Order: sequence, then C-alpha cells, then structure tokens
Amino acid sequence: MTTPASATSTTTQPLAATASKVPTWSKAVPTEQDWYWHWNGDPDSGPLPTSVLYSGFQQACFVSAGQLGLREAVPCKEYGGYWMKMEAPEIPDCTLDE
Repeated sequence: MTTPASATSTTTQPLAATASKVPTWSKAVPTEQDWYWHWNGDPDSGPLPTSVLYSGFQQACFVSAGQLGLREAVPCKEYGGYWMKMEAPEIPDCTLDE
C-alpha cells in the first residue's frame, strides 16, 4: 500500500496562494507613490520594477530620473504602458534562521 504524496509532504501553500486579492495589469496611471511593475505591452519584453513618486506641485505621479535609462522625470500619464502595484510579501511567522 502506498501513502498519498499529500499525506507525507511537508511543504506548505505558497504565500501568494494565501493572498486575498491578486494584482492585475491596468492602463490606469498610478495615483500614489510606491513601487510598481511597469510593462510596455510588448510580448517580447518583460515588466520592470519602477519607483513611482508623487508631485504635490503637479498633483500627479511620475517615474523618477535615474532609472530605466531616464535622464529626466516623466509623468506616468506620458510614460504610458501597463501598471501593477508591487505587493509586499507576507512575513512568515517563524524567523528565517530556523
């Protein structure tokens, strides 16, 4: 008699599987400063992590200079593409040294 793999497995559900809301891509520009995935929509290119900042003067978010090859800040509205907010992973209940 064999024991089912599920009965002997010590693995747990991935943390992402426990998330209640799955982020999705949107063409809507970010409205708050944070880290986002940005994808230009080209199926041959991948998304890039992008720091988005908020300008109180312009009342809009922008991609700051010094990343993604930018020499000047670019308003998110002009930068275009698709956006997905980066969600911080859940912290495990145990210490990582265990």
